[in-house]
Amino acid sequence: MNAGKVLLSLLAALSVGAIFGVLLAPEKGTRTRRRISDNGQDMLSNISSKFDEFIESLSMKVENAKDDVREEVKDVATKVRSRVDHIDA
Repeated sequence: MNAGKVLLSLLAALSVGAIFGVLLAPEKGTRTRRRISDNGQDMLSNISSKFDEFIESLSMKVENAKDDVREEVKDVATKVRSRVDHIDA
């Protein structure tokens, strides 16, 4: 299972647990709704932050893969030129 799915599942479970915990708490409705709203904003902020970190990590991996491919292409091009030069000689 990839890390993104695990993270998303964990955040979803925490969100559901927090909502049920707040809903079942013996407080006034106004205060409960405010707590749900505050917790929701906090969770949204955390999810957004984690998503940004995930995208940044993914972007870095893509850039590293591009660099690796460029290096391989250069190596192959050098070998091909060497063989062509050897054949022409």
